[in-house]
Amino acid sequence: MKKDERRENDIQKLKWAIWLSRKGDLTQLGEGDLIKLKHDLWEFVDEVSLLQGNKIEHRRRPLIFDSKGELESLTTKEAFLEIDQELISVIQDTFVDLFTRIAKREINGFMTDMNDAALYLHVDSHSHQFIPVFATVSIMDSVRVALTFHLHGAGITADDVKICSRSNCKGLFLRERKEQIYCDIKCGRAVASAKHYKNTVEQSRSKERKRGRVRYKAKFRPGTPIGKTRPRIAD
Repeated sequence: MKKDERRENDIQKLKWAIWLSRKGDLTQLGEGDLIKLKHDLWEFVDEVSLLQGNKIEHRRRPLIFDSKGELESLTTKEAFLEIDQELISVIQDTFVDLFTRIAKREINGFMTDMNDAALYLHVDSHSHQFIPVFATVSIMDSVRVALTFHLHGAGITADDVKICSRSNCKGLFLRERKEQIYCDIKCGRAVASAKHYKNTVEQSRSKERKRGRVRYKAKFRPGTPIGKTRPRIAD
């Protein structure tokens, strides 16, 4: 995979994480949507191996090395597919908190404390390059490590994480252009339509007031120039 392709894939994973942060109440998801969300979460963690030349493994049991120095047990996708809605909501809250604080420039980075993790080198064969593998037991640790790799691999800056300027939205987004201030075209058009409507109403009211003055003066003060008041005759 080329460098540009890796970067683009990392960006897409970050956009998915931001999408999850904006998803709202996950209890409203149907069973099929929840299963798909779990698969997407697994890909968020698992595809780091494809994008960065690194690999993250999640293991059910504590990390134990055998006599050859190999980690026992296998990577378990099943563990991610069995997580409950409560844990997914915790992951969602983690994304919301992190991206919001980055967008508001409250933090310059973050650190993950892990109780059980290991970093080791792996090679599929003697003709292949070594791959650094970061193995964790906690699903939350796996997600945080994956987020770290994706943030680094995407090549973005803190300025690229934004909060939509539309007052009725305020959603998080990853900007694609330096001047972008709205999360999508829909919000941009909504703001433009609101401004156009406001300007149209104000212009219409201004014209109506002017026509009202014309009608009033024509009826009650004929001959008085518009915008001027006929001098009042003293009693």
